[in-house]
Amino acid sequence: MVAVDMAYEDFPDLQKRKPISPQLHLAPLPTVN
Repeated sequence: MVAVDMAYEDFPDLQKRKPISPQLHLAPLPTVN
């Protein structure tokens, strides 16, 4: 979970979306940017 929290700090926009699982959180990264 620590890795997810760190990613949230790097991507504040994703923090608002509150992804259900870390996999869903990591996958869209390239698409969001």
